[in-house]
Amino acid sequence: MKEEIIYLYNLDNIEMHYDKNNTFIYNGIKYIIIKTNRTDEELNEIYNLTYNNTIYDKLIKTRFNKLTFIHDKNKYVLIKCNHKNINILNYILNNNNSLNTKNSILMHNNWYMLISKKIDYIEYQYTHIKEKYPLIDESINYYIGMAESSLSYLKYIEKTNIKADSIVISHRRLSSMNSFYNPTNLILDSKMRDLSEILKYSFLNNININLEKILLENNYSNYQYGKLISRMLYPSFYFDSYEKIINESHNEECLKSIIERSKEYEIYLYKIIEIINRKIKIKKIEWLKPF
Repeated sequence: MKEEIIYLYNLDNIEMHYDKNNTFIYNGIKYIIIKTNRTDEELNEIYNLTYNNTIYDKLIKTRFNKLTFIHDKNKYVLIKCNHKNINILNYILNNNNSLNTKNSILMHNNWYMLISKKIDYIEYQYTHIKEKYPLIDESINYYIGMAESSLSYLKYIEKTNIKADSIVISHRRLSSMNSFYNPTNLILDSKMRDLSEILKYSFLNNININLEKILLENNYSNYQYGKLISRMLYPSFYFDSYEKIINESHNEECLKSIIERSKEYEIYLYKIIEIINRKIKIKKIEWLKPF
């Protein structure tokens, strides 16, 4: 791939580092070659959206003015890592740059449809892998039930609240701090999506955060608080691990720590709802307990 990169991007000699992603340093700046499943249309919109944005790393075009190239039948992009490290939590909390999203292919705010499709897909897929993965067999129904609770909660808030929300640059997932800067991870969605992701990330990685400050000192609407709880109910972390096991042959043990902390996560979510209710009355979840 090295000679291909030199040719496609008009570079001098580079030293490739072969790890999870292929990386190299050029003129003192790190570059990453990432396999992607984003469409060309999505990537073009991300490129235009982030061209003058100093927060995220940059997609780089080839000498043929394309954002992707094919290698061994896989699609790749080249990313220039020129971001400055920021306090990601503070940025998410203070990101009020609402965007005009009319007809944007990056919009992911129809949560009910997207979560419903995910549940249907996993239920169908599971019928073909049943009894092949003991930890999945043990846990799948619980986490599908959580996703269904997320849908029920979302349906309730859609009916009972004025839809006061804003659309901002968001992320599919925040599975690591580097995933925040990765442009191939960007979408457009409610700011509650990223807030829920950072709260999940903090829980899973045992990072101490001030929940009271985060949840009470920001001017969120009832609708936004409700969306936050709906998104916290959706176990994206479980389904992401599930898909890595099924699609990428990851060891099933990656689910173990998630399953073992299921009760702890319920308590965490109960605490979040209780904190919010100090400020604004939102719907509680009957099956959540403080212990």
